[in-house]
Amino acid sequence: MRRSSKRPADFLKDLPPIPKFKFDDHPMLAREYERTVRLQQLAQEQNEKMEKVNRERKFHQQNAASELHVLSTQWKELCQKNIEIRVVSSQIEDQIQDRRREAEKK
Repeated sequence: MRRSSKRPADFLKDLPPIPKFKFDDHPMLAREYERTVRLQQLAQEQNEKMEKVNRERKFHQQNAASELHVLSTQWKELCQKNIEIRVVSSQIEDQIQDRRREAEKK
């Protein structure tokens, strides 16, 4: 479990804006700025992908939990029916034994 309630994208929003420079006068700064912007874009894309994956995982976990609940309920019902069938079967076997004893006496 995460310790923070913040999502990864929230951390990027908290970053201070990149300072504006006159890149025409400083070509090295222009390239550095472009690399930095590209890295921020890649980080943002990665965070969005991870959030999508997490949403899908949560969705599948909720569906699995619902299906497990349904199957568990069905299993309990089948076990109860099985018990009832065994009880009735035992009663029928007892009746058959009683009738055989009565038939032997006659």
